Order: sequence, then structure tokens, then C-alpha cells
Amino acid sequence: MQRCGLHHSGLGDHYDGIIADGRAYIKRSKDCSPDWDDETRNLHEKIQIVVNGEAYLPPAWFGLFGYECENNLIQLEVDGKWGYCHVDTGEIAIPPKWDWCGPFYGEYALVRTGCPGKLEWGRELPVDTRCGYINTKGELVIPLEYVDGEYIGREGLFIVKKHDRLFGMVNLQNETVIDFCWHRIEPLYESIWNGFVAAANWREGVDETYTLFSQSGELIIGELDETPEVYDTSNIPGKDADEGYLAIKRNGKYGLVEHGRLLQEPTLLWRELLPILDADWEKNLRHIVIHRGTQQIGGCITEIRTASSRVFIDIGENLPRDGEYARMPYVKGLTDECKEETEKGLLLTHYHGDHIGRLGDVVSGVPIYMGKTAKEIYTNLAKRTAKDLLGLIENIKTFKPLDRIQIGDIAVTPLMVDHSAFDAYMFIVEAGGVRILHTGDFRLHGVRGGKMLKMLSYYAKDIDYIICEGTTVSRTGEPPMTEHELGRKAAELMKSKPHVFVLCASTNIDRIGVFYHANPKGRFFVCDKYQKEQLEIVRDGHKDKSSFYDFSHVYDYAPNLDKHMEEKGFCMLIRQGEFFKRVIEKYKDSCLIIYSMWTGYLDDRARSQGLCDFLALYEYQVLHTSGHASLQDLKQVYDTVKPKRGFIPFHTDAPEKFSEIIPERDLILLNDGEKMLI
Repeated sequence: MQRCGLHHSGLGDHYDGIIADGRAYIKRSKDCSPDWDDETRNLHEKIQIVVNGEAYLPPAWFGLFGYECENNLIQLEVDGKWGYCHVDTGEIAIPPKWDWCGPFYGEYALVRTGCPGKLEWGRELPVDTRCGYINTKGELVIPLEYVDGEYIGREGLFIVKKHDRLFGMVNLQNETVIDFCWHRIEPLYESIWNGFVAAANWREGVDETYTLFSQSGELIIGELDETPEVYDTSNIPGKDADEGYLAIKRNGKYGLVEHGRLLQEPTLLWRELLPILDADWEKNLRHIVIHRGTQQIGGCITEIRTASSRVFIDIGENLPRDGEYARMPYVKGLTDECKEETEKGLLLTHYHGDHIGRLGDVVSGVPIYMGKTAKEIYTNLAKRTAKDLLGLIENIKTFKPLDRIQIGDIAVTPLMVDHSAFDAYMFIVEAGGVRILHTGDFRLHGVRGGKMLKMLSYYAKDIDYIICEGTTVSRTGEPPMTEHELGRKAAELMKSKPHVFVLCASTNIDRIGVFYHANPKGRFFVCDKYQKEQLEIVRDGHKDKSSFYDFSHVYDYAPNLDKHMEEKGFCMLIRQGEFFKRVIEKYKDSCLIIYSMWTGYLDDRARSQGLCDFLALYEYQVLHTSGHASLQDLKQVYDTVKPKRGFIPFHTDAPEKFSEIIPERDLILLNDGEKMLI
């Protein structure tokens, strides 16, 4: 039995494992169980092994490997040498013999000799490094005569670097296709038309220039703008999918390429280019309109429409200003009856009031969709706060992550995200060949946020437009602390007092989970009956997916618990109200009160006078982190998804701030009610 490592350099994934009987295995852990059917799961249970009481399984058990490893091969490292094993079975396919090897892309993989296997990012390769490419049989197809190369070697073309540190491209016969005179060459696979972009910067202080080559390496056009990105317009209305149009940019102006042939020199504005692409653009009635939310946080309503179908996303209430709410805009077909022969549907990203608060204004006959657990939580909340909506809520259709929802000729795929509302979603909307990612509210610093970028890199491919929230872009200061950091601080605070009250939103399940797990061992975790019901909804639906949601030791407060709570200590979830005032009064001399919600409810941003009056009676400490992505995280989403045609901010009071992270060519600033044809 040998120790080994399994890698996917393209994703940055690494797992330690063992070699036994010619197979690679990885130690099994609780959170590594993809949703396999029983037959597949039984198969993998049969081939697991047990070493020192620990179960080890083939790499495919770890989910991401299975769909990210082309040819079913995963990088394998044994005693400093690299090869490959099968991701499903762990069988060694190409014995470790290289000093390093990259992931397979297509039929080929980059291999190196004369360099350390684990090279720090940004470090130069040693001077005696030699690189080449192998096929899936482990045979060298490009000899070890180059100093570096790109991971991707598709279509029998390979981007490699010579000893003069300049890049070129060779074919399977190792013949030069693009001369070795470029500082960078990048493959372009952003549409059905494939090609390459080469970058050169010959003079100090001068911006790089870029040159576009066809997929056979033939020069198309040079001296392109400051970016190698090419705009994919193959989905323009009226054009066949195989026409392969590309819009190019130089000095702020646009041109057009078709099948490797330059049709229009880059001399036009983007709007001037559109009539060339399709004179019947208006007839298609395919557009995006944000009815409300382009200049404000909350109260958002987005519509994506084709000639025969309309999808609405969220119908939120404005955040209050001076205790008042703005008038709801009339949206024909959604809040205002109109005769039209279109399929319609309203999708709800989550249950926060600024996204769902005007649900009662929806006209009858419009199907409404919501996450399954989110609907259960919202129903339980409405029993206390909006009983008049219970009939409407009961008829809401539900979905789960990755369910495909068809509304006329528009298809929607929900992606679960991390937010301060449980079971919240982004949506990929496909309308007439255009793919749009609507982010809803999300964050990367939450309990589950760390997996979001990988999820987007896999599912949010070939996206034309991102409609992205920007709640935090106008805020300054340090990035928000993670929920894990908040949990550590909560644990320290709880040590200072035996009796702790936490005021947080009853539906912020992840925040409650953080306090639940931070509560010192032996202390009670207490709440009222309603709050316990909310936690039980999540526990019953999700504890099998993560022990974080196993709220099995939560007590429903009653006076007969006081003696035990006094002796052993407790953490109790509270809200404003007389019931909680009476409980706090019993422990006011020995308690700590933690406020764990947005501080805007306590000041002029969105003051809640009732909440202010409640907290005015006590001393309290604020311990909170945002439910929304930071500016840096928003950029990571943009860089991961790489929208081909534009980035549209919403749910923000400072859309212009996005210019700090989004290139001008992609940033589209709309006004409320403005129709943008797509």
C-alpha cells in the first residue's frame, strides 16, 4: 500500500489517497456523496476498501472529478512522479513517470520533466524543464523539446513556448502553425467558431496588441484592442446557429468575422453593427427589462421575454424610507390584467420581502415557482405574518436545484446559492438561443459559498448576459467576515456570559446554524415554538446532505426550563416582542444580547422603529456579516462566467461602481422600465 495524491490542476483540486491492488482510493468523508442512484452507489460500495477502520473509495465518489475529468482520467502523483488513473474505478491507466502532468483536455495532456510537481503559482519553470504532450495511451505525440505549453491541446493543435520564451503553435506532426513570436496565445472556444488570439507587447509602456487567427492558424486580423476576448454573436435573431459570427473590437470600434473571414473592419459602434447582423431585430420581441431595481436595493422585478413567452423574476417590496414604501409599478400581464397570447411564469429567487413582498399583487392565472424548502419556510412565516396570502402560497409550484422549468419557449434552470435566506437561487434563463444568468442575491463568504464558483464554472457556461445584484458595491471598508469567522467570534463571546440571547432573522437558517454550533457544549439552545418549526423544516429536508443542518438539540422555551437554563447556561434566539422581553427580564443581570442583523434597520437607511424601541431597553453587541457578495466576489463571478455580450447590474444604489471591476465594453447600465433587445 502506497500513499498517493490525486489532482485536477484545472480546478485546483487535490486529495490525498492510497494505492492498493493497482487502484487509487481516497478517504471517504461525510460531505462527499453525490446524488447517485442506488445501483451506482451499491457498485461503489462494493469496490471500497477499509484501512485502519477508515473507508476509502475511488475518486468518482468526490463528485466534481466525475464530470470534470475528460476521458475519465484524473492526475495521479506517487512518490513525486505523475500519471493518471480512471476516475470511476481508480485503476491506474497511465503509470506515474513524469515530473508533472496536466489534466486531459480532449485527447491530449501536457507533461513535463525537469521541474517540481507542485510549482507555486507565478513561479518560472526551471531552465532545464522540458514539455510535450501525450495521448490517452500515455504515448508522446509532441516531443519533449519545449520549455512550456498550455494545458489545452484540442483539434490537434498545441500552444508551446520555446527557449527564447516566446509562444507559437504546432500541429500533431510538430510543424509550426503560428510562428514563435508571441508573448501569449490563447485558445478561443467561446462559440461554435473556434480560433486563437495571440498577444504581443513589443515596446515598454505600450499596451498589448492582439491578433486573431483561425482554427487552422491562418491570420485573420491584427492590432485588436486591449483584450483578446471576441464577442460571440452566433445567437443573433434570424441567424442560423452554425453561421459562426464573431464581433471584434479595436480602438473602441467593432467589426465582424464569419467563418474565419473578415466581413467588416472594426470601424463601427456596437449599435451600428446590429442592423448589419439582423434587420428584423425588433420583430423578435426578445428583450430584458428590469421594471424596478436598476437604481435601488430591493423591490426588484425583472422580465425576460420572447415573442411568445414571458418570465418574471421576483416581485419585491421596496425597503422602507421614513416608514413608507414606494408605489408598485404596473406591469402588464403580471400586476395588471391584459389580454395577450403568451406563456407566463413568475420565478422567486428567495423569500425575503424585498424580493417577494408584493406577491399579493400578482394577477390570477400567472404560475409562480419557488424552491421546495423555501416555500415551506415561507408558508410557516406567513401563518404568523400574512395569513391572507396562504391560499396563494399553497398554489406555488416548487422546484429543486437543476430542475428544468419550461415556460413556453423559455427554459429556466435554478442553481442553489448561499444567501441569508435558505434555499435561495440563481437562474439560468435560455430564451431563443440567448443564455442569461440572473444572480438573485448571493454571497461567497457564507457557510456554503466556497463551492459557488466551481458550480458556476460547470453549469453557467456560454452565458451571454449576467444580470447581477450589487447590494454592497457602494459600501467601503474591509471585505465582510465569513460566517465561519463569525462563528469563532460568537464562541468567544458566549464564553463571557452563561446566558446569551441572539436577535437574528428567524429565516436566516445558516446564521442560526452558526450560533447553534458555536454554543458551548452542555448549554441549552432555546427558541420559541415557531422558530423551532422553521429549524425542523430545514433539518428534516437537509440533515442527510450536511450535519450542519441537524438541529436535533433545540428546545422549545417554556417556564419549566428556567431552572435548567439558569444552571447550565443557554443560547436563546429572540425577536422583538413582549414575550421575549419577559424572558430577558429573568436573566438581565447575567446575560449577553447579540444583535445579528443588518444595522441599516437601526438607522436612517431602513429604520425599523419597533426594533429600535425594543433594543433601546438593553445593552447589546453587534455581530453580523452581510448576506450579499462583496465587490471583489462580484468580480470573481464575472471572471468565472465570462459573459459574452454584457453585464447588467441591478439591486444596487450605485450601478456606476461596477465600472471598477467590469470592463466598459461589457457593462450595461439600464434604467427602470428600459427595454433592452437581445
